[in-house]
Amino acid sequence: MDLIATYQNNIQNIYNRIKDLYSKASPYFDQDVQLPDLQVVKLNNPTDLLNRVVYQWTIACIKQLQMVMNNVVGDFNNNEIIDEDIGDTSELRLWLPERLVVDDIYMLKLQNNFDECNELLDKLNSYTEEYMNY
Repeated sequence: MDLIATYQNNIQNIYNRIKDLYSKASPYFDQDVQLPDLQVVKLNNPTDLLNRVVYQWTIACIKQLQMVMNNVVGDFNNNEIIDEDIGDTSELRLWLPERLVVDDIYMLKLQNNFDECNELLDKLNSYTEEYMNY
């Protein structure tokens, strides 16, 4: 298991999906929308060890991911690309990896974060497709 690659690959895949989603939805935005900064937090760790630097980086990555996802939700809510029955899309609250042990529980919670982001992007994509069909 390569923890650093897991973070980098999953977050980059989510950011790529956001770029695609904005390309698809931007013609339907009433307001000018800036694509969020979609750069994975850079890791400045001269070793391959899981140390304090990596621990702090993992938390920074998840905080940034949550901020980006909630900015996306805000853009879609502000432009009323929402579920017509439910209304505004709720913001995400992701699990912060504050555990010092990288075990099965840690990896499950981390995967749940990535799954929640992807499920939210699926919803926003479906709202966009509904908008396209009007």
